[in-house]
Amino acid sequence: MRLFPIGLALALVVPAAGHAASFDCGRARTPDEKAICAFRPLNDKDVRMSVLYEVNKRTLAWAAGAR
Repeated sequence: MRLFPIGLALALVVPAAGHAASFDCGRARTPDEKAICAFRPLNDKDVRMSVLYEVNKRTLAWAAGAR
């Protein structure tokens, strides 16, 4: 039962790679933002990193509340 939230969160990471960047590419101003929006593999990694960051935040908050 403890692994369910982690497994569910990780299952969400794979489909996320097909979505747009983790930010609005229409507002991209810096060279790194523009590169992420222009280069699909980099875009996919940005989305994956964003999803993993959210998973970690929620997992840590959940673990802190389970004490």
